[in-house]
Parts: sequence; structure tokens; C-alpha cells
Amino acid sequence: KSKKVRFITVNAPISLGPGSFAWWPLDVQAIIQKVFMVGIPGLFKGPKPKELQTTTSLVMDYIHAECKRHGVEMKKVALVGFSQGSWLTVNLALKMKETPAGLGLFSSAMYCDEWAAMAKAKKGLKVLQFHGKQDIVLPFQQGQMLYNCLKEAGAEITFNEFNGQHTIPREGVTALDDFLCKNLN
Repeated sequence: KSKKVRFITVNAPISLGPGSFAWWPLDVQAIIQKVFMVGIPGLFKGPKPKELQTTTSLVMDYIHAECKRHGVEMKKVALVGFSQGSWLTVNLALKMKETPAGLGLFSSAMYCDEWAAMAKAKKGLKVLQFHGKQDIVLPFQQGQMLYNCLKEAGAEITFNEFNGQHTIPREGVTALDDFLCKNLN
């Protein structure tokens, strides 16, 4: 029996260069410098840009509108993001009333301290996470911090490390395909 699957993608509005986008202004050099100044655990401590909340609300409204348009419940929707898009993915999933079918996170990080408390309300959330051990944009340890946060809150999470940098590895695409087939039943 074949299944109907619809992929809806949303590009972030800010171009950082060929094939690279951001949801809000992002200074990668400043992030790298901050690692040396405050260490990896303190990298994202402090206030967040106002665009995080605005973008979360806009994308959440868009997702709900698409679900309504296609007659799909949120429990049949997977959210997937890379880098800053994965932060948005986590923020969306934790703020939504309904729990999505799963999250695919690539090169993600523990961006918001409040996620730890929010994640407890999403116990059982299914998550597939990949992070490169040589990632200099978002250090590997930040990915591990997010994994630990979600795991401690009761998420059903699989963390996959790979030898690589800030990218989506080929094995990640294959694993995401399997993850979606399994969780979009």
C-alpha cells in the first residue's frame, strides 16, 4: 500500500550566500569568537533576537494553515531543520499545543535555556538528530547539550554523530527517510 506524502519547505528569508539562508541576522564569526570567550556551554546564554518569536509565530501559523488546507492533523507532520532552522524546529515543536509526529534536527544546538522546562510537556516526542564532530559553526558539544536536554525530558531521541562539519550528511538523509516512514504512519 503506497502512502501519500507531501513535503512543504520554507526557505529562510535572509541570504547568507549561495545556498545558505538564515531566519534572523546571524554573525557566524561572532559565534566562533564567543566560543573562545565564554566556552561552549555559555555560547547561547542571554537574550535572543526578537525575530525568534516573530518567526516562530509566522511559521507556526503557516504550518497550521497548511494542515487545515490539506486536512492533516499535526500528529501526521514531521518538522525538519538544519542549523538555525533546527533551532526554529525545536522552538516550534515545544511551543505548539499539538505534538508533531517527529523532528529531524541537523547541526542543531541548545539555543534556548527554557527548552528544558518546555520539553517536559512533550514527553515521547520522536527526534532524529545528526551533528558533525568537526562542526566549527555550531560546536558538537552544543548538539550533545540539546540531545541531553530532550532525552532528560523524555523524548525518544536518536543522536547520530558523524565525521564532518556543518552539513547534512548523506547517511542523515537516508536515516531521515527511514525515520519519516516509521513515524508518519
